[in-house]
Amino acid sequence: MNSRVLDPGVTDSARHRGPSRRALARSAVWSIPVISAVAAAPAFALSPCPAGTVSGSIPSSSFDRITITNGGPGSIAAGTTITWTIQNVRSSSATLTLGTVTGVSLSSGTNPISLASGASTTWTFVTTVAIPVGGAVWWNFSIAGWTYNSSVSMENCIKGCVSDRGSTIGSVCPTAPAVLATPTTTQLKGAGFTRTP
Repeated sequence: MNSRVLDPGVTDSARHRGPSRRALARSAVWSIPVISAVAAAPAFALSPCPAGTVSGSIPSSSFDRITITNGGPGSIAAGTTITWTIQNVRSSSATLTLGTVTGVSLSSGTNPISLASGASTTWTFVTTVAIPVGGAVWWNFSIAGWTYNSSVSMENCIKGCVSDRGSTIGSVCPTAPAVLATPTTTQLKGAGFTRTP
C-alpha cells in the first residue's frame, strides 16, 4: 500500500508535468503591471537636494549682501523659494531695507520695515532664473546699526546663517523666541492698509 497522500483532483500525469501553461500565463499577466510600475518610478522620484553655500559679505559701506551659490549636482530651477529671517540684535530699533537683487525677486515681506530691538521678520524670495552649478543669486540690504542675526533656507536644502556686528560678518542664527516685527501705521498706510484699534 502506498503511504503518500495524493490530491484526488490531480492526475498522475499532471503531478509530473509541473505548472500548466494556463497557470504560467496567469502569473505573467499579473506581474507585467508591477514590473511596469517599478520601471516608471524613477521618472517620478524627487530630485535630491542641491548642495550649496550661503554666505554674507560687506561689498559697500552702504549695504550687506547675502549670496547663495549652487554646488550641484545639477542646476536649480527658476521659481525655487528662498526664505530669509533676520533679527535685529542691537539695543534700539532698526529699519531694514532691501536693495538691488540678482536672480531673485521678493515675493513676500514688508520692505522697508522697522524692527524693534530683538524683533525679526521673514522675507520670501523666488529665483527668477535657473542657477547653474557654480552660479549664484544674491540680494543687497541695509539695516540701521549693522547688528543682526539671520538664517537663509532654499527649500530646506541649502541652509546657512549670516550675522553682522557692525563690520564683521559671522554665522550666528536668530535666537528664539524672536519678537515678530509689526509694520508701523505709516508703512501700513503706504501699502493701502489702515490700523484699527
